[in-house]
Amino acid sequence: ETNLEFPGLANIPPHLELEKSKLTAKVVGKCEREWVALEINELLVVEYYSRKV
Repeated sequence: ETNLEFPGLANIPPHLELEKSKLTAKVVGKCEREWVALEINELLVVEYYSRKV
């Protein structure tokens, strides 16, 4: 429960719903690209999987 007071939880992404009282979270929508913390080059992903076909 003490982790719920972590300052990073102040910015919950809009695709998540957090119920602190029940200690639960729910995915309520699609994650927008701006909320993904990884550097991803989509063209490289497409190129990789196109070779597998």
